[in-house]
Amino acid sequence: MPEVYGMIDLLDRRVRDREFLAADRFTFADALLMATLDPTFRFPEAAEDEAPALHRYYDRHATRPSFVETAATSHAILWAFAIASIVLSLNLLAPWVLSGARRARSGIAVNPEDGARFGVPVSETAPPEVARYLRAHRNAEATICPFLALGVVYILAGGTAPIAIPNFVLFVVARVAHAIVYLRALQPWRTITFAVSLLAIIAPMLATVFQLIRH
Repeated sequence: MPEVYGMIDLLDRRVRDREFLAADRFTFADALLMATLDPTFRFPEAAEDEAPALHRYYDRHATRPSFVETAATSHAILWAFAIASIVLSLNLLAPWVLSGARRARSGIAVNPEDGARFGVPVSETAPPEVARYLRAHRNAEATICPFLALGVVYILAGGTAPIAIPNFVLFVVARVAHAIVYLRALQPWRTITFAVSLLAIIAPMLATVFQLIRH
């Protein structure tokens, strides 16, 4: 991509004989550049032999305590969010898949073509055991989707690990527990686990607003 090559070459020439990007000290411009260089260096256009001065600039400032701490925090948050996303995706898919298995065992099809193929009666109304799995799926869908969206927004807003990671863990545990107690029809645990997951959705909302106001 010519645009990428041009930008990398421009930055490389800019820091070739300079310790800092825009002044005689480390400024916000350097902080922004450092934040973008880590992912940028993964592209072949930004390989070390293509931009040696830019790599030296990065290596020099990557040892700054503030950058080391921020990078470690960012990686920790991303790892936690990635793991949470995988577990929550499985939590979202499981009731849906299990509802299909339950429906197959009930001997009732919801689609006419399935009824004709397998020789079973057709009904648009799901059997009670199937309906419970579908309700559990809808409940998970209504909470997991906004939580994942809010998680991305909070990370992009510069969220901190001490808030993000415990909140991710809390929501995942609450949602997995809720799926179990919902399918087993256990009260008051169904309401309790749902309330906990709801609080874990509200928390990143407030934290994101606070983060944006602070900056």
